[in-house]
Amino acid sequence: ASDWSSDVCSSDLSNVINISNDIDNRIYRIHLNFIRVPPFCSEPLGFEAREYLRKMLVSKNVEAIIEGSISDYGEFGVVFYDSMCINTELCRKGLAVVAESPIYGCVSDYKEQFIEAEREAKALKLGLHSDNLPETMEFSKIHQRLYHEHGIIERRSEERRVG
Repeated sequence: ASDWSSDVCSSDLSNVINISNDIDNRIYRIHLNFIRVPPFCSEPLGFEAREYLRKMLVSKNVEAIIEGSISDYGEFGVVFYDSMCINTELCRKGLAVVAESPIYGCVSDYKEQFIEAEREAKALKLGLHSDNLPETMEFSKIHQRLYHEHGIIERRSEERRVG
């Protein structure tokens, strides 16, 4: 496993963190290893998981422990921010579950931490373990809502200018 730190430039999916590394001037796609995060906008809590990562990590310095890689696909690893393991935290909040076996990637050295965090989330019925999962957040609905809100703001601004 390799170990390095750098800045997060984006989190475009709910299970992938893009990290820019100034040392070799490259962007690494780090797949959060050995956990399953719901896909963005296709399963309940996928949007919420992606937003949690984006708000917490973009433009922040993180440490990544790369546990494996597949050429043309990316690296698989454990990501830490401010000494907090992001993989574990997603499981603890119910925004991810432990992978039964890695489809891609490899078994993580942190697997037991992930399992314990998932147990805590199950006991508290958090996120994916809730009795009432929220509806899947569809990007088209988000876009329509924002466009609608934008239209209301524009109309109110026009009314103030005219009145």
